Amino acid sequence: RRTDFITGIVQEMEIEFFSSKTGREDLLDLKIRELFCRLSRTISGESEPSVDPTTAECLYRLRSDMFLTLSHPWTVSEMAARVGFSESRFYSVYRTVYGNSPMDDLIRARIDAAKNALLFTSDPVSVIAESLGYSNLTHFIRQFKGITGISPAKYRKNNR
Repeated sequence: RRTDFITGIVQEMEIEFFSSKTGREDLLDLKIRELFCRLSRTISGESEPSVDPTTAECLYRLRSDMFLTLSHPWTVSEMAARVGFSESRFYSVYRTVYGNSPMDDLIRARIDAAKNALLFTSDPVSVIAESLGYSNLTHFIRQFKGITGISPAKYRKNNR
């Protein structure tokens, strides 16, 4: 149900209320704020991601692997297989948990890594693109510009 979280938060508040640990008032205040924020989301129709802990852990491990191996030619099919979902189910659950599609998430991570490489190395743009899994330099530049608004060369020049 949409309001099952209330019981858990109230139980956590009760434990803090009767404890004598340092910071109990601060934690109680935070729990009250959390309760009201989540109630507000429920009332306004904003749903909480409802993913079981095992699935959440699998997604977290997959996402960590993706971000640690940005040069790997990831596909949604491969990602879905790694967590044991169909592609459509994987896409839906991933979007629920992380707020965007798996490929958008991967592209943003690659572009963030490219921005760091542009700032902290003197590697040519083509080498950076290749190290992040791009086999087509034009495609990399187009994605970089689509996210940052400027070309990689201009980004390097403007931010050094």
